[in-house]
Amino acid sequence: MKKMNTWYRWYLKGFLVLLTVVIVGVSLMLLFSLLEEPVNPRYAGLLYPLIGGLYLSILPVIYLLQLMLSLLKERVDEVGKNRQRVWRKARAAAMVFSMIFVLMLPFTYRLADYDDAPGLILFFSLPILFGGAAYALFSLFLEKEQEHS
Repeated sequence: MKKMNTWYRWYLKGFLVLLTVVIVGVSLMLLFSLLEEPVNPRYAGLLYPLIGGLYLSILPVIYLLQLMLSLLKERVDEVGKNRQRVWRKARAAAMVFSMIFVLMLPFTYRLADYDDAPGLILFFSLPILFGGAAYALFSLFLEKEQEHS
């Protein structure tokens, strides 16, 4: 059982590191492409707040991934109050992530209405749903890992 537990931890750590690298890499690529070809001035008042919100939402995600990595690095004998404090911080980071997307929804709605693109609303609403689901799933994995150790 201990060998599986070690494999499980390494798998989760690798997944978190890979996810962080992908998030940072894609965001940098999009930023550089935006700098090369600026947004149409007609949409600038709506697009720049959305783009700013997307980049702002990266901060709680990276913070959440760092917290999850710190949970995976802990030993079994360090289970006490530190884990509870980290879970509270992780919940707060997940809430901040969701709130950023909720605050971006009015801009999304206006842009989708202006450009006649209703799928845009769905695109910006999905991170609210799947961000919370991903946090819940990862916390379930870590709680099961904690029970087995």
